[in-house]
Amino acid sequence: MWRDLDAALGDVTVVTRDCGTVRGRTISADDAVTTAAQLPLADRLEGRVLAGDVTARDGSVVARAGALVTLALARAIEDTAVPSVEVRDVLFCEAEGGVCAVCVGLDLDATWPAKGDRVGARAAWAVAVGSVSFDLRTFHVC
Repeated sequence: MWRDLDAALGDVTVVTRDCGTVRGRTISADDAVTTAAQLPLADRLEGRVLAGDVTARDGSVVARAGALVTLALARAIEDTAVPSVEVRDVLFCEAEGGVCAVCVGLDLDATWPAKGDRVGARAAWAVAVGSVSFDLRTFHVC
């Protein structure tokens, strides 16, 4: 499936810095679907941008929506034992004709993708991971 998505999305490019969406994908602390390599929550959050506030169980705000998740912030979020975090994601990007840098997140070298960068493989991976959680019951209508 990943190869098919990579072929279809191979030409996806960054078209703007920020599309401004407030929607995002939920990453669960105990989500076995997105942890194919059993990565800790902090590792899955680092370099992403929060789509919603992260609130600890006691009601205190750990991080605000729009914050870039650094390694220190990712570890702080993980230490609060929140059940899930909502992050910006290419699946919900509202940029026309491509994706925005904020929804893609930081590159592996901790830099933002630039306008014109091809990020199709990363977009294909995000779509593949996101779609694994769907099954026939998701679309069942009574």
